[in-house]
Amino acid sequence: MEVTGQSYLDTASYTCKTGCLRECLQHTLVCSEQRRWEGDGITRTAITCPPPELPHMATYSVTAVMYMSQVTYSCRHGYVMAAGDKVRTCEENGRWSGTAPTCQSIDINVEGSPTCDLTLL
Repeated sequence: MEVTGQSYLDTASYTCKTGCLRECLQHTLVCSEQRRWEGDGITRTAITCPPPELPHMATYSVTAVMYMSQVTYSCRHGYVMAAGDKVRTCEENGRWSGTAPTCQSIDINVEGSPTCDLTLL
């Protein structure tokens, strides 16, 4: 907060902390004759992200959906993370960083990888 003084008609200007959104245009208060700050003030709300995506065959752990919160993904048994981000962060724009992962079955034979064939005798 920036204050020009504490006398009649002095002003106080507010700024929001990182992670907060200002919801009104009025951000200056004026000292009244009664020595009170008057004006609409500022309504601030915390930045939140929507619930994280839950990709097919994935699980995630998240403690909150507010600014700087993190979501950590893992794949279910029998699957591995093939693409995307294991950890994503709720950003100042209200969106999760990076991309949700994709989980791929470990049974998929990638061209050129060794295979084990059984021959019955």
